[in-house]
Amino acid sequence: MKITNFYPIKPFNNKKIQQSAKKQNIKQLPQIKNINYFPCFLGGYSLDLSKVAENLSEEKFPPDIFESIQKTIKNGNAKNKTLYDIHFEKYKGILDCYSLDELKEKYPEFKDVISVYDIETKENSFIDDFLKGKSEVFSDSEDLTLQLIKLYWGQGFSLTDLSKYMNENSTNAKDFSLHYTMSKKLNIPLMNKTYAQILKLSNKEYNKNLTEKLSIKIKEAKEAKKQKQEGEPVVIPRGPLSEAHKKHISESLKKYYKEHPETIYKLTQRQKDFLNQNPEFKETLSDVMDFAWNNTQEGFSIKKYLSKFMKKFGGISQEELELKIEMPKEKMSALELFWIKNPWAKEKFSIATKKGWDYIKNNPVDLFYRRGNNNNQIIMHLIPKALNDKMTDWAKSKGYKIKDYIYFRQILLSKSIVFDENPEYEKLKSLIDEITTKYEKENPQESDKTATAIQFLLIDFSTDLESRQNNLPDVLKNNPENIEKIKDILNNIFKEHPIYEKIGNQNKVPIGNIELTFLSNITITIAKEIINIQNGYEIAEYLNKKLDTMYELIETGNMGEIHKIFIG
Repeated sequence: MKITNFYPIKPFNNKKIQQSAKKQNIKQLPQIKNINYFPCFLGGYSLDLSKVAENLSEEKFPPDIFESIQKTIKNGNAKNKTLYDIHFEKYKGILDCYSLDELKEKYPEFKDVISVYDIETKENSFIDDFLKGKSEVFSDSEDLTLQLIKLYWGQGFSLTDLSKYMNENSTNAKDFSLHYTMSKKLNIPLMNKTYAQILKLSNKEYNKNLTEKLSIKIKEAKEAKKQKQEGEPVVIPRGPLSEAHKKHISESLKKYYKEHPETIYKLTQRQKDFLNQNPEFKETLSDVMDFAWNNTQEGFSIKKYLSKFMKKFGGISQEELELKIEMPKEKMSALELFWIKNPWAKEKFSIATKKGWDYIKNNPVDLFYRRGNNNNQIIMHLIPKALNDKMTDWAKSKGYKIKDYIYFRQILLSKSIVFDENPEYEKLKSLIDEITTKYEKENPQESDKTATAIQFLLIDFSTDLESRQNNLPDVLKNNPENIEKIKDILNNIFKEHPIYEKIGNQNKVPIGNIELTFLSNITITIAKEIINIQNGYEIAEYLNKKLDTMYELIETGNMGEIHKIFIG
């Protein structure tokens, strides 16, 4: 007979035993604490996933967990996963949520939880202490409801252990239990008791993790309180951060800077460190400032007065205004004084930076060229702009619903070859492939025209590299090493697969019937090479314009200009 058939077994009731002994004039028995043998029985199978599935009915599992267990068992469970492993695989995403809205979107089972800020509470209660910033365990920089869900669901710590730890580590200890707070006040769903017990026992490192994680949590809560007292708008923890946490901090800082743009010029050391460790976000701020000062009427008008004001403090450079170099403390103080003395300028600056943020949001493609020296942001066009415009109009006429035609246009031009692996581009790739395939079927001549345009572009480019170097962008013209590097690449390709015939010493005549795929691959090879060249965006821009010119000449049938390019 299986011992588990006796479940549930009630614990010994020490109080009743003592009362019975008293009635019978029996000497008092030694004090025995309540003993629950149930965990011992579970311990026999808590590490065996198959036994867990056998002994616990499906309805006692949280959503999707039972199905995941069955799937793991069916596949042989080669990694010897326990219930904790399966649970954590599903709920670890909770740890990367930084608002209840984000949590509810990812995990619908928490759709009815209540924010700690939306409930009534009693004076000196656990929640009241948190709301008044007295909690030594929880940080008031994040909703208490979310913090409790992270510990209980995301990390699998039991209510009993969490309550005990918080009582032991709080000077305001009230010997409270979290059960009522979580289930009744905050409406946090609780696990089935048996499931929760097995979950705890299946975590081999449970006690170590409990101590370590909660010790870290207390340190973080103290650090957050300190940062708030020092006026930090966003808590930036010390040590390594997950990508999701970095994103959360970036978004929070962005929101704060939008509302208080003048604070961008009085960054704290923590903010400076965060920006230096996250150059992409720093570059976004620089782009906003660049646009605000140089592309808005408000920015122009302020800069005129600001330059005059800052002369007595050593002046202020464009690089300092665009956050490309750090501003000395004296200048930061002077700039702060400028905002105080000129409230009209502060108001106009808010308008200018709002336009900057809107520009960044609505014109992501233009940033590829505004950023100049960011070689990870280079895009080489594989089809001409005129053809792109035709295809875009065609897609609209066929009823394709495309949320952002800016992204759509850039991917069309690049034919899905994007070198910064932007996730926004990834989302549209399959749609682009579908549209281009259908368009090419209806317009077969476009492939030939595009192939010819790319072929002409490559021949013209190789000629510029060899004998017309003044036509090249400065990044090549001023650097012979870069010229030689690209010349070698092209010469090696053309040696094996020629795309032109030579006439005399310099003139080149295109060879017919070269496949579009082959020609596009040469362009991709060049693109991959220029990523490693400082200011390589200049080469991309030069080649993109040349491609547009070649296509236009073919479209208009301007053979005279084509003859001049190749024959002279």
